Amino acid sequence: MKVQYNDYAAASGSRNGNTYSRNRVSNYIRNRTKPLNPFTLAKAWTKNVLATIAGSWISALTDAERTAWNDRAAEYIFSNGVNGTYVPTGFQLYQTENINAVLLSTGTSTTPPAKSGDTFKSALSAVYDISAGTLNIAWTSTTITQKAKIFFTPPVSSGLGLGSLKNKFRMLRSQTTQVPVILTLDGTPVSETTAYNEQFGTALAPTVSPPTGTTIWLKLVAVRLDNTDEVPVYIPVTVQA
Repeated sequence: MKVQYNDYAAASGSRNGNTYSRNRVSNYIRNRTKPLNPFTLAKAWTKNVLATIAGSWISALTDAERTAWNDRAAEYIFSNGVNGTYVPTGFQLYQTENINAVLLSTGTSTTPPAKSGDTFKSALSAVYDISAGTLNIAWTSTTITQKAKIFFTPPVSSGLGLGSLKNKFRMLRSQTTQVPVILTLDGTPVSETTAYNEQFGTALAPTVSPPTGTTIWLKLVAVRLDNTDEVPVYIPVTVQA
């Protein structure tokens, strides 16, 4: 809760559970909060990758190479995640393509690859088989062997729309190495029960179904041949007996 006050001069700091501050309109008091941001191996892994790639923009690239990334970036339009788009900078394109290169183990690049379009047009399904306790992802075969990142939600209320689920999706990772699980889109179905249970602490097992009135969602992000992301595909997981 935040309350405006103008009874005395501006104050700042915290005392007795209250934080005193001001904005361009007035002074205000709000409840003091302590952010919860625990250390996790997944965060450490991600921060290390981001820091390494960001640092290499300055240390590993020549001026000519940075110019090439800036020129290539003008060809792209990225989604901002809130129904809008933007043209990335060369640095943003460099980060996007090389982060995906690390995830896909294809090797980072100091020069921008040629732009490629979307190629993943396959029918996609995700099914949780209660009797077998398996969470299977399947798709029709594609002519190009592509890679994809996969994200799931924990069981959430079936009444929630996608707009309410943005912060619920988590990329599946190996809990030993923290390296994300990457799919090869070659038409071969895969089961992600173990990875899902490790990620969410949920016991998807034979004869165990998600709680009544809940749904698990899958987000699949196919990676183009130039290592940029295609538009995400969202589907609810079908539960079958």
